Amino acid sequence: MKSEEALEQIAYLKKLTAKTTLNAAYGYPYFIVWRILCALGYIGSFLLPMDFWKLLWSIISFIGVTITVVVLIKQKKKHSFSPLIKRIGMQCLILFIVDYLFFGFLIHYKIYELLTAYWGFQIGIIYIVASIHMSRNLTYIGLWLIITAILSHSIPIHIKTIFIAITYGGGLIFTGILFRYQVKKAENQSVE
Repeated sequence: MKSEEALEQIAYLKKLTAKTTLNAAYGYPYFIVWRILCALGYIGSFLLPMDFWKLLWSIISFIGVTITVVVLIKQKKKHSFSPLIKRIGMQCLILFIVDYLFFGFLIHYKIYELLTAYWGFQIGIIYIVASIHMSRNLTYIGLWLIITAILSHSIPIHIKTIFIAITYGGGLIFTGILFRYQVKKAENQSVE
């Protein structure tokens, strides 16, 4: 292989990586919506007796999934996503469904001590897995979520819900802002 061909292929790979990262960044509305819903859920968990948590989280999940589907349909009309982005999305969806089933198990058996820290840990793992194909920043946010989940076990349960609303929510909102910045930056560069 000639050095000129190698340079062309490297440039192509860099362009493909940048496009994949940008396509993933278009998911920023999901992070913002779920951050708000998670914060509301954990604040509700703080304010409501534990007997109402199952209903609260079921309602929040229904609202979140509905908004996610609506946003996804709108985005599919505006953007064409590469097969890699579709696979990453499917991978995250499968992990999320498995996590949600286990979450239901924890709620059903009223294992609340594990329940409150569970989502931060699991979403942290999903972020780290997704970062393999996308942005290194997702690794840092995933680690943040996992560390705060582990730290939250030393906090009494009702105070823990506020702690989690702030720390997990901060990770999700930061992801949304980071991705939104990437989208706006790419849009500004394409206009110039």
